[in-house]
Amino acid sequence: MSEPIRIGIVGARFAAPFPLGRIPACLWDAGSVVGITSQSAESREAFARQHGIKAFASFEELCEGC
Repeated sequence: MSEPIRIGIVGARFAAPFPLGRIPACLWDAGSVVGITSQSAESREAFARQHGIKAFASFEELCEGC
């Protein structure tokens, strides 16, 4: 059996919304979008809250969460 797809988003400002439209709804519904990280704590927390995903403080933490 194959492993599930896990998606992490890096960057929470200008370009962050663009890939969201490319992620199929079935992956969102399956919980495949793990979370987001960004250098700006304010941006990542706001983005995570807006999209119902987890905010990670670093890229390494995001990778561990996947």
